[in-house]
Amino acid sequence: MSVVKELLSVCVGLANRAAVIIRDVQRDRENGVALKAELKDANDDRTYLTCADQRGQKVIVDELRARYPELTLVGEEDDDDSVLGDWKPPAFEQLDLTVCDSFFTAEGLKLYETVTLDELCVFIDPVDGTREFVEGRLEACQVLIGIALRGRPIAGVMHLPFHNQVGSTPTPYPAATGCVVYGAVGVGLAGLPPRQQQDKLIIASSAGCKSTTLAAVREVINAEPLHVGACGNKVLRLLKGDADVALFNLACSLWDTCATQALVVAQGGKLTTLHGNPIEHRPTGCTANRFGVIVTSAEYPRLASMTHQELCSKINVLPEVAKLLLPLGIPAGEQQAVDIIRDISGHYYTAEDFSKMLCGKKGVITAYSIREAEAIRYKQSYAARVRFTSNGDAPKSLFYKRVVLRDMPYAVSKAEKFPFKLVRDVMSCKVEAKFLASECPRLLSEVPGVSVVTAYRVEQSVCDSRPIDSCFGVLLHDYSKEDGWEQFPTGHEARQIRAQLRALAYFHGFFWLGERTEGCADRHAAMKEALLGDLWPTASYWDMVKQPRTQVENLPLMWRKVVERFEGEFRKEDQAPDVGERLAKVAEQLNSMTHGVDKEGAVDGGVKEHFDRYKTVIHGDTKAANFLFKEVGGDLPDVGVIDFQWTGVGLPGTDLAYSIAASVAPGLVYPLEGETDSILVKYYHECLIDAFVHYGVAPTKQAACDIFPLDVLVTQYERAFLDLARTVICDHWSTITPDILRQREASPTGYNMYNKNLQVAVWLASRITCYVNKHA
Repeated sequence: MSVVKELLSVCVGLANRAAVIIRDVQRDRENGVALKAELKDANDDRTYLTCADQRGQKVIVDELRARYPELTLVGEEDDDDSVLGDWKPPAFEQLDLTVCDSFFTAEGLKLYETVTLDELCVFIDPVDGTREFVEGRLEACQVLIGIALRGRPIAGVMHLPFHNQVGSTPTPYPAATGCVVYGAVGVGLAGLPPRQQQDKLIIASSAGCKSTTLAAVREVINAEPLHVGACGNKVLRLLKGDADVALFNLACSLWDTCATQALVVAQGGKLTTLHGNPIEHRPTGCTANRFGVIVTSAEYPRLASMTHQELCSKINVLPEVAKLLLPLGIPAGEQQAVDIIRDISGHYYTAEDFSKMLCGKKGVITAYSIREAEAIRYKQSYAARVRFTSNGDAPKSLFYKRVVLRDMPYAVSKAEKFPFKLVRDVMSCKVEAKFLASECPRLLSEVPGVSVVTAYRVEQSVCDSRPIDSCFGVLLHDYSKEDGWEQFPTGHEARQIRAQLRALAYFHGFFWLGERTEGCADRHAAMKEALLGDLWPTASYWDMVKQPRTQVENLPLMWRKVVERFEGEFRKEDQAPDVGERLAKVAEQLNSMTHGVDKEGAVDGGVKEHFDRYKTVIHGDTKAANFLFKEVGGDLPDVGVIDFQWTGVGLPGTDLAYSIAASVAPGLVYPLEGETDSILVKYYHECLIDAFVHYGVAPTKQAACDIFPLDVLVTQYERAFLDLARTVICDHWSTITPDILRQREASPTGYNMYNKNLQVAVWLASRITCYVNKHA
């Protein structure tokens, strides 16, 4: 049986039971019994606690604990039976576990088929709208039970104790029997009448709100007001269609938003902070929704002519909303990338957190900023620079990279269309996390002129059964412009590309796994052996195991299409229509020679001896964007190396081929008949020989050359170049045109050089033709 389906059925039944308790308390009030109620905060009349809250929560919690001991529960009220006195819950009928059987379709069940109880947390608000209950406004009272999966609300129950059907007027006790609305994300809602459609924008919010922040937000929303109390009641108005946007008070908590978010999202709407960030519902950390809550229906974009996120972007710039960030240590002013500065559980970092992590004590870092202007949102990772104000010895800044796949539309789409690629991407994040958590970056950075990025903190939460729920976060040493570091998005000229290749040579020399001169022991062997199990057994992203099964058979057609699009740009001799066909015939062989495995990922015995002799750990993604440079007055700049998602076992020639193809500046590749790549291959070999001696692979340069002759490297390089060409032709160039490349030249951030510069693309085609003629 589906865990989620059964649990939702149980929660529907328990909400019914809690509603009976609430109605019993109301009956006693109507019969003259004074209501036991007190304020948890004497200065806030929204903090009433009544015997209905305490009794309702006990009925829900006791049953859930008895049925599911491993299930995590978070209730609004304190878990203290002593406050109940001699009250005992009435006898109830047995819960019906089939309530949701007809609600869940086969597709709905499949969505949650891998969920286990230990991944879930139930948030309970036994009486949402307690103040309204105390004041006799019974139409605004409801029981809320929400189910969160790894922090994400996926199902919810809203029971209306005093409505016999949704939309009816409150029914006095004893005629009231209550009604329930429940739903699950990706499945839908049950218990609602057809939704009304408005022709004007209406906002459900509290009357008489004294918050200047919410007043400013309401002005931005610019909607006709519908004054209603209680979070659940506001969301009910959206679900029914009475309103299409709602604003919660700034004192609401996770038990107010778990069930309501699930119900809203199940209907196609959105519920976020005022900044537009998802609200993580987890059992640890702060339960208050400190940054406000805004809700919109699926109809909101039609009525407001803007999306939910566009609305939040307008709200985000309000000075009143910026002040909500002050407790984190973020001063008001410049717009901040607050969606990024959260750990993987969704908790916001504070200045105090950074002080303890980076300085080992409180109070050193007093404030920080994470400017929107310095934020980067790639398809599958978000990153930003974090700048610090301190009164002691602390870094000026750090670089934070956050990968929460569920929050990224591209990753969600990939999970649906290309699930095998998402599995691959999760593995790549795991590899980087393990690499950065090791001692290797520090040891590699001992080489003069080479700096491999180190991490202050590494977080990961991997969900193998549902890769889309995996999360990663790394706080990294910052290669900032203020410290002299620069990237060169238009490609690496001679000094930069040489510095890059030198850094790679020392990287490969440090990790050398191949033949060594007899008597030359590896002093880091044990550490590297432990790390290898966490890296890619086959480095890079383009070996056949990581690419679509049909890639090779598509090569002939895809090459011809590239030639058609680039007619007039490629040289005539580089437009031969059979290049793709010839490359396809040797593609599997090239894959084995380059990566050491066949198309299924099995070790290829035919190449094993050669591969084992020359293998090392390679970076795997040596494009220009992963190298930064700092001028220090020497022959070459210092190099900073980042991004280790595709790091693993491979041949040096593989990194070398990708480095030159993906990084070289257009000025270095002309004339096409020149020897740019052969010169660079020779230079890299010289550096690798130096690295072998430095790391004790061989005692002398001659001994190092005996281990790895230049002609072996040249062959590795050319084969790897052709192996890469398979993915370039079928994927990277699947839709590329000369005009697209010219456009990208004007704004060259992102992309490999052959994918953003026409001259480099033409050069790459010439090398493909040259090496096909030589090796195919």
